Amino acid sequence: MQAGSLRYSLCQRMELYQLRSFVTVAREGSIARAAERLSSSAPAVSAHIKALEDELSVRLFERSPAGMTLTRAGEDLWDEAETVLNASRRLVQRADELRGRLQGCLRLGLNNEFETIRAPELLADLAKTHPELSFATVYGSSGNITQGLIGRDLDVGYFEGPHDTTLLTGHPIEERQVVIVYPRVWNTSLDDLDLAALLRHPWVFVRPECSHYGLFHKVLAEAGLTHEPRFRVNEDLNALNLVAEGLGLSLAAENQLVLHPRRDELRVWPHFRRSLTLHFGYRIDRSDDPLVTQALEAVSRVWNLPSSTPVR
Repeated sequence: MQAGSLRYSLCQRMELYQLRSFVTVAREGSIARAAERLSSSAPAVSAHIKALEDELSVRLFERSPAGMTLTRAGEDLWDEAETVLNASRRLVQRADELRGRLQGCLRLGLNNEFETIRAPELLADLAKTHPELSFATVYGSSGNITQGLIGRDLDVGYFEGPHDTTLLTGHPIEERQVVIVYPRVWNTSLDDLDLAALLRHPWVFVRPECSHYGLFHKVLAEAGLTHEPRFRVNEDLNALNLVAEGLGLSLAAENQLVLHPRRDELRVWPHFRRSLTLHFGYRIDRSDDPLVTQALEAVSRVWNLPSSTPVR
């Protein structure tokens, strides 16, 4: 049998579910976590990996009590497997388009409260335009959203500020103003203090993946200052609640302050205002994916953006 025929025979026998298991284990580094993400069982996923290794006559993972680590061959084949899975998904989606409908599940990352990024309007637009499409929303900081896009756990998503990877692109939506807030219950004005003096007070911050956290540490670095927050929380609303309780200072977007139920308990320090761009992003290699293109069209309608909005 010629080499080309052998390769064709292998592709005939190889199953997509084996490739999905391979890619998911490669991302998660664990059979158990991969099985959970795939809604399968650990023995089934393990069997898929074993069958694929037998099919390819290549060892894909090194197995240890700590988890699954890709071999050199596994690393080389990971991208190839991703390419095959993406092609199969595009084939199905293209067929749906030809039938005049878009199916599947759009996984949407949200880095802010629904109202501040017009998520209800976006979902309503997509649901009306594509009645057979389902949706899964994931809330997280901007860093979590970009990582979800890179890892293909998300199809599209909102994030603020720059990103440091060439794998993603983002359509700029709007400029958001970030300010420093402190508690009104302190009954004293901090307006005459400089930034270094503010750092002597306790601070509340979201995790380092948050765009506000990154912005603030960049500003401190430029001023030759360092600081570690006393309180860390999992989202911006929790941070503002702690500020309102008098536990410390924090950063907030002005549109968050307007909507926050305890806004009257917060004061804005007048000497700090920085701009962060809100983006709607996705992986560059998915630019022709119908899920992505339809989401972009909906975002343009909801935010009244020109169709020629540049990609950055």
